Amino acid sequence: MELDDIFDEDEIKKLKKVIGLKESDDPTDAFINVTNAALSEYKQMLLGMGLPSRADEILQYRLYYLIKHYFKEKMPTEPQVSSMFQLTPQKSRSIIRSVITRFRFDLENEVENTLKTTVSKAKWNEQKEEFHIVIRSYNIVDQLNRIIENEAPDLDPVRKVQVQARTYRISEDSCIVLCRALGISCPTKT
Repeated sequence: MELDDIFDEDEIKKLKKVIGLKESDDPTDAFINVTNAALSEYKQMLLGMGLPSRADEILQYRLYYLIKHYFKEKMPTEPQVSSMFQLTPQKSRSIIRSVITRFRFDLENEVENTLKTTVSKAKWNEQKEEFHIVIRSYNIVDQLNRIIENEAPDLDPVRKVQVQARTYRISEDSCIVLCRALGISCPTKT
Protein backbone atom coordinates (compact mmCIF):
# COMPACT_ATOMS: atom_id res chain seq x y z
CA MET A 1 0.00 0.00 0.00
CA GLU A 2 1.33 3.42 -0.96
CA LEU A 3 0.69 6.79 0.70
CA ASP A 4 -1.14 7.88 -2.47
CA ASP A 5 -3.68 5.12 -1.76
CA ILE A 6 -4.51 6.68 1.59
CA PHE A 7 -3.96 10.44 1.17
CA ASP A 8 -4.57 12.79 -1.71
CA GLU A 9 -1.91 15.36 -2.69
CA ASP A 10 -3.38 18.19 -0.61
CA GLU A 11 -3.57 15.96 2.47
CA ILE A 12 0.05 14.88 2.03
CA LYS A 13 1.12 18.55 1.77
CA LYS A 14 -0.81 19.43 4.94
CA LEU A 15 0.55 16.42 6.82
CA LYS A 16 4.12 17.26 5.82
CA LYS A 17 3.62 20.75 7.20
CA VAL A 18 2.10 19.44 10.45
CA ILE A 19 4.96 17.04 11.14
CA GLY A 20 7.64 19.54 10.10
CA LEU A 21 8.83 18.13 6.79
CA LYS A 22 9.88 20.22 3.83
CA GLU A 23 7.71 20.03 0.74
CA SER A 24 10.53 18.24 -1.11
CA ASP A 25 10.97 15.59 1.65
CA ASP A 26 9.70 12.06 1.18
CA PRO A 27 7.16 11.53 3.98
CA THR A 28 7.11 7.73 3.82
CA ASP A 29 9.44 7.03 6.78
CA ALA A 30 7.77 9.68 8.93
CA PHE A 31 4.32 8.25 8.23
CA ILE A 32 5.56 4.71 8.95
CA ASN A 33 6.87 5.90 12.33
CA VAL A 34 3.57 7.65 13.13
CA THR A 35 1.73 4.47 12.10
CA ASN A 36 3.96 2.39 14.39
CA ALA A 37 3.08 4.71 17.27
CA ALA A 38 -0.63 4.26 16.51
CA LEU A 39 -0.21 0.48 16.29
CA SER A 40 1.46 0.44 19.72
CA GLU A 41 -1.47 2.38 21.13
CA TYR A 42 -3.98 -0.04 19.56
CA LYS A 43 -1.96 -3.04 20.77
CA GLN A 44 -2.29 -1.76 24.34
CA MET A 45 -6.04 -1.31 23.84
CA LEU A 46 -6.64 -4.70 22.21
CA LEU A 47 -4.60 -6.57 24.80
CA GLY A 48 -6.40 -4.78 27.64
CA MET A 49 -3.31 -3.22 29.14
CA GLY A 50 -4.71 -0.30 31.12
CA LEU A 51 -6.63 1.90 28.75
CA PRO A 52 -6.59 5.61 29.62
CA SER A 53 -10.01 7.06 30.40
CA ARG A 54 -9.54 10.84 30.51
CA ALA A 55 -8.81 12.98 27.45
CA ASP A 56 -5.52 14.22 28.95
CA GLU A 57 -4.42 10.65 29.62
CA ILE A 58 -5.22 9.68 26.03
CA LEU A 59 -3.08 12.59 24.78
CA GLN A 60 -0.27 11.60 27.15
CA TYR A 61 -0.24 8.01 25.93
CA ARG A 62 -0.47 9.11 22.30
CA LEU A 63 2.46 11.51 22.77
CA TYR A 64 4.43 8.81 24.60
CA TYR A 65 4.08 6.44 21.63
CA LEU A 66 5.00 9.22 19.19
CA ILE A 67 8.13 9.93 21.23
CA LYS A 68 9.08 6.26 21.12
CA HIS A 69 8.34 5.69 17.43
CA TYR A 70 8.38 9.05 15.63
CA PHE A 71 10.68 11.42 17.50
CA LYS A 72 13.10 8.58 18.37
CA GLU A 73 15.83 9.28 20.87
CA LYS A 74 14.73 12.85 21.60
CA MET A 75 11.91 14.80 23.17
CA PRO A 76 9.61 16.93 21.01
CA THR A 77 9.33 20.67 21.49
CA GLU A 78 6.14 22.49 22.39
CA PRO A 79 5.77 23.87 18.83
CA GLN A 80 6.04 20.34 17.40
CA VAL A 81 3.39 18.99 19.78
CA SER A 82 1.17 22.02 19.16
CA SER A 83 1.35 21.41 15.44
CA MET A 84 0.68 17.67 15.62
CA PHE A 85 -2.12 17.82 18.20
CA GLN A 86 -3.53 21.27 17.31
CA LEU A 87 -2.99 22.49 20.87
CA THR A 88 -1.99 25.82 22.33
CA PRO A 89 1.68 26.15 23.34
CA GLN A 90 0.65 26.19 27.02
CA LYS A 91 -1.37 22.98 26.66
CA SER A 92 1.51 21.33 24.76
CA ARG A 93 3.92 22.31 27.51
CA SER A 94 1.59 20.80 30.09
CA ILE A 95 1.14 17.55 28.14
CA ILE A 96 4.90 17.15 27.62
CA ARG A 97 5.56 17.79 31.31
CA SER A 98 2.91 15.21 32.25
CA VAL A 99 4.41 12.64 29.86
CA ILE A 100 7.92 13.23 31.24
CA THR A 101 6.57 12.75 34.76
CA ARG A 102 4.31 9.76 34.05
CA PHE A 103 6.82 7.88 31.90
CA ARG A 104 10.03 9.18 33.47
CA PHE A 105 11.74 5.78 33.57
CA ASP A 106 10.62 4.75 30.07
CA LEU A 107 11.68 8.10 28.61
CA GLU A 108 14.92 8.47 30.54
CA ASN A 109 17.09 7.96 27.42
CA GLU A 110 15.05 10.37 25.28
CA VAL A 111 15.17 13.10 27.93
CA GLU A 112 18.88 12.56 28.57
CA ASN A 113 19.73 12.56 24.85
CA THR A 114 17.81 15.80 24.39
CA LEU A 115 19.56 17.43 27.34
CA LYS A 116 22.99 16.31 26.12
CA THR A 117 22.33 17.56 22.58
CA THR A 118 21.00 20.85 23.91
CA VAL A 119 23.91 21.61 26.26
CA SER A 120 26.52 20.54 23.71
CA LYS A 121 25.23 23.28 21.35
CA ALA A 122 25.92 26.07 23.83
CA LYS A 123 28.10 28.89 22.45
CA TRP A 124 30.37 31.12 24.50
CA ASN A 125 29.36 34.79 24.55
CA GLU A 126 32.59 36.71 25.15
CA GLN A 127 30.83 40.02 25.93
CA LYS A 128 28.62 38.56 28.64
CA GLU A 129 31.11 35.89 29.76
CA GLU A 130 28.46 33.17 29.69
CA PHE A 131 27.16 30.49 27.38
CA HIS A 132 24.16 31.15 25.16
CA ILE A 133 21.94 28.43 23.82
CA VAL A 134 18.73 28.19 21.81
CA ILE A 135 16.16 25.99 23.56
CA ARG A 136 12.79 25.49 21.87
CA SER A 137 11.15 23.73 24.82
CA TYR A 138 10.40 25.16 28.24
CA ASN A 139 10.37 21.60 29.58
CA ILE A 140 14.03 21.22 28.63
CA VAL A 141 14.84 24.45 30.47
CA ASP A 142 13.01 23.02 33.50
CA GLN A 143 14.96 19.76 33.27
CA LEU A 144 18.30 21.58 33.03
CA ASN A 145 17.41 23.77 36.00
CA ARG A 146 16.38 20.69 37.99
CA ILE A 147 19.87 19.27 37.45
CA ILE A 148 21.48 22.52 38.61
CA GLU A 149 19.18 22.63 41.67
CA ASN A 150 20.09 19.06 42.61
CA GLU A 151 23.82 19.22 41.86
CA ALA A 152 24.71 22.80 42.84
CA PRO A 153 21.79 24.76 44.29
CA ASP A 154 23.99 27.79 44.92
CA LEU A 155 24.63 28.34 41.18
CA ASP A 156 22.61 30.37 38.69
CA PRO A 157 19.82 28.59 36.83
CA VAL A 158 19.42 28.63 33.05
CA ARG A 159 17.79 31.99 32.31
CA LYS A 160 16.16 33.67 29.36
CA VAL A 161 18.20 36.21 27.41
CA GLN A 162 16.07 39.32 27.08
CA VAL A 163 14.90 40.33 23.58
CA GLN A 164 15.81 37.00 21.98
CA ALA A 165 12.95 34.58 21.38
CA ARG A 166 14.32 31.22 22.55
CA THR A 167 17.86 32.08 23.64
CA TYR A 168 18.96 31.25 27.16
CA ARG A 169 22.09 31.98 29.13
CA ILE A 170 24.06 29.55 31.25
CA SER A 171 26.84 30.69 33.56
CA GLU A 172 30.17 28.98 33.08
CA ASP A 173 29.94 27.24 36.48
CA SER A 174 26.39 26.02 35.80
CA CYS A 175 27.44 24.74 32.39
CA ILE A 176 30.27 22.75 33.97
CA VAL A 177 27.81 21.23 36.46
CA LEU A 178 25.39 20.31 33.65
CA CYS A 179 28.13 18.73 31.55
CA ARG A 180 29.45 16.73 34.49
CA ALA A 181 25.94 15.51 35.41
CA LEU A 182 25.17 14.58 31.79
CA GLY A 183 28.56 12.97 31.20
CA ILE A 184 29.52 15.16 28.25
CA SER A 185 32.43 17.44 27.42
CA CYS A 186 31.83 21.10 28.10
CA PRO A 187 31.44 23.39 25.09
CA THR A 188 34.58 25.35 24.32
CA LYS A 189 34.96 29.05 25.06
CA THR A 190 35.73 30.20 21.53
